[in-house]
Amino acid sequence: MFNNYNAGAAYAAFNYCISDFQQSESRKLAFLRKELKYLEAKGYGRLRWRRRGNYCNFWDYSNGCQRGITKDKDKLYSMARRDYLRLYLDDQRTDNSPQWCREINNLLQSFSSAGLELSRIVLTPKQYNWACSPQSCKSDRKDDLRYRTNNGVLVRSKSEQFIGNLLEDFGIPYRYEPELRIGSRIFHPDFVIMTVDGRKIILEHFGRMDLREYVSAAIDRLIAYSFHGLALERDVFVSFEPDVRSREDFMPILYRIMAA
Repeated sequence: MFNNYNAGAAYAAFNYCISDFQQSESRKLAFLRKELKYLEAKGYGRLRWRRRGNYCNFWDYSNGCQRGITKDKDKLYSMARRDYLRLYLDDQRTDNSPQWCREINNLLQSFSSAGLELSRIVLTPKQYNWACSPQSCKSDRKDDLRYRTNNGVLVRSKSEQFIGNLLEDFGIPYRYEPELRIGSRIFHPDFVIMTVDGRKIILEHFGRMDLREYVSAAIDRLIAYSFHGLALERDVFVSFEPDVRSREDFMPILYRIMAA
């Protein structure tokens, strides 16, 4: 198989598998609409606030009554995120409209005074419980866990540390190298992510595409996933070293995962 091995060709072959899917921006919008639908279903009222210097007070206004929610951070964030997504996904606006940009900026400034970072998604109860529950991880090679993410998760490489930090920045629940039983086989994917609707998605980072043995093992793993009914770009996503050079390089993959 590797008589004429070429790392660049192997890398291109992996990318060929995912080249026919939608562009990342449309995937991003699809995910955000799914999250907005979940937030709308909570039935919260209108979010009101009043700025006093560098501090804001917040209220939930519904049915002619308003209730202070400044200290209820979970509800406050859900309502703020909902209003942000409503404005961001408004079909009548365009991202190059000066008025749209001003309204987005004003909204972000108002909420930032309350310590709200609106880029984080809102977890469903199922996602939260899954992320907080104990897990069975890969038991061998524990000495290779040399790097720590911002939330304290130990990983094996700087690239995986970068991915873990990015997932954490966006509030995406994940597990690192968990035990995952598929059919009669047990796998330990690099990352397993839970989506808003409770599905589990595998993210494999292939960082040593210059080694033929590594490439062979990566291909064998993807074939095994496929054999057990896991489809690439639906149940399984892959990343490579060029994808972790910066946040901008990795975001297309992240948006495809969130919209899967």
